[in-house]
Amino acid sequence: MLKCAAVVGDVFGSRVLQNIVPLRHETHSSILHILKILESKDLIEILDESDPKNAICRFRKIFLRESIYQTMLYRA
Repeated sequence: MLKCAAVVGDVFGSRVLQNIVPLRHETHSSILHILKILESKDLIEILDESDPKNAICRFRKIFLRESIYQTMLYRA
């Protein structure tokens, strides 16, 4: 999930994550559940849940997104 979010950017929505290839078979409910777990681990912050089909999130740590994104580039 974090790899997909890293491709999107520092701020990302659950709707976008649901449409990305490895996650497209997940339900919005299951994605939101995973996002809440990641938030409890202090990796992301859920900024807005007012839209029931699109929770807006961001990476909590300054360089977490960049680190995840860079590791994907080196594995190619």
